[in-house]
Amino acid sequence: IHNATGDRVAELTRQQTEAEGHVGEMREDAIRTYARLVEHYPDFSRMDEVLFSLAYGLDEMERHEQSRSVYMRLIKNYPESRFVPHAWLSFAEFYFNDEGDMEAARQFYSKVLETPPESNPVYGYALYRQAWVLYNLEDFAGSLAQFVRVIEFGVENPEARDVANLIRQSRLELVLPYSRVGRP
Repeated sequence: IHNATGDRVAELTRQQTEAEGHVGEMREDAIRTYARLVEHYPDFSRMDEVLFSLAYGLDEMERHEQSRSVYMRLIKNYPESRFVPHAWLSFAEFYFNDEGDMEAARQFYSKVLETPPESNPVYGYALYRQAWVLYNLEDFAGSLAQFVRVIEFGVENPEARDVANLIRQSRLELVLPYSRVGRP
C-alpha cells in the first residue's frame, strides 16, 4: 500500500507540473492577444479593461517592470476607469512587498483611497494595508487608528469585498500596535 501511495503522489506531482506549464503557456497567449489589441485597436471601447488585463497578466508572469508601465498607461489615459484603483494598488503592493519602501507604499495606498468605496472594490484592503505601512514606519498610534478604521469601514460597508476577513484580521492584528501605545 505504501508504494502505491508513493506512486500516486509522484503521478499527481507530474500532472500538477504539466498543468502549471499549460497555465504559463495560456498566460503568454493571453498577454500576446492583449498586446495585439492594444497595438492594432487603440480606439477599442474597453481599452482600459484590455490594459488592466495585460498588466495583470504581466504581473502574474513576474514581468513587473512591463506591468507597471502598462498600469501607468491605464492611469494616464483612463483616469476615470474602474480599474485605476487596482492599478494604484499594484504600485503600492510592489513598494510594500518587493522594495520595502513604506513611504512610497503609503503614497500609493493613498492613491487607491482617492476613489470612493462605492466604486472601489479594493478600498478596504488598501485601508488595511495602510495600517501595516504605518506599523512598519513605527507610527504605532497611526497604525492602531487605521486598524480601527478598517473595522469601522467593514461595519459600515458589509457588502464590501472580503470585508469579513478584513475585520477579522484587523481585530487580531491591532493588538500589535496596541501593545505599543495603549487605547485607540
